[in-house]
Amino acid sequence: TQQEADASQQAAKQKRERPQRQQQNNRRDDSAVLASLEKKGWDSNAFVEGTVVSMVDFGCFVRIDASQLNSECEGELDGLVHISALTSGRVGSVGDIVKLEDKVQVRVKSINGSKVSLTMLSAEEEETKTDSSPGGGSAPVGDGAKDWKDLLVKFDDKMPVFKNGPVIQNRRK
Repeated sequence: TQQEADASQQAAKQKRERPQRQQQNNRRDDSAVLASLEKKGWDSNAFVEGTVVSMVDFGCFVRIDASQLNSECEGELDGLVHISALTSGRVGSVGDIVKLEDKVQVRVKSINGSKVSLTMLSAEEEETKTDSSPGGGSAPVGDGAKDWKDLLVKFDDKMPVFKNGPVIQNRRK
């Protein structure tokens, strides 16, 4: 019918007029600031003040002024504080520790390309965290008992011995 044809033409017209969705890229271009910092260096043990600009499930993004890291650098840069680097204890949620627009003290651990790794832990706290985390650190657990071979022999002597063999039953009666 004519009404159906008009309706389909109207829908096609609206579809053509609909603006196309633009690719969203909310990342700032910090490449010049990062290149300057990598070239001139920074103190990886120094804490600087930053502002929490974004929070995600795995951490928060903090904006810091590059001049706090090296007086010869200018501009701002954003870096990620991973949820495990927010505090030395266990963190249930990023929102439990920080909120948007909070002023926080962070330390730049590394700059890898366009990614800046930040932490809110001191170097000593990071060291003790990796040492005390169960299975998380690369620290050796220990040598164990010195007389482990003798203890194993004693343990084996106390254990019953199981042998698998055929079971013969006489069913003739």
